[in-house]
Amino acid sequence: MPRPYSLDLRERVISFIDSGEKVSSASSFFKVAQNTIRNWLSLREETKSLAPKEGYQKGHSHKIRDQEAFKQFVHANAGDTLEMMAQKLGNISDTTVGRNMIKIGYTRKKRRTDMLSAAKKSDHSIYSTIH
Repeated sequence: MPRPYSLDLRERVISFIDSGEKVSSASSFFKVAQNTIRNWLSLREETKSLAPKEGYQKGHSHKIRDQEAFKQFVHANAGDTLEMMAQKLGNISDTTVGRNMIKIGYTRKKRRTDMLSAAKKSDHSIYSTIH
């Protein structure tokens, strides 16, 4: 989420409008969206302040907080799918499980290319002895 506009800018824009200017002219002059200015006007009516909201959550909801316990859980349930792990953990999505597995450095990739490259090397030696 982007940072909120500064209180100083908010006050200048609102004082510009209070001096008799329109929202559209304030928007073009200060390079702030008209809807944002209207939100500031309603915020001032409701709270008598133009200060930005504080304490809102930044980023994803962090449902898995203990990464070490999660790592042990993943090792204990290594054969399960992400959906099965999410069901075992409870109120959590499989996307959240996958994202946290990446955080702990665990991947679900099967690495089929490693087996193919080993097979190709042995095939080349057979092929070269035949010809």
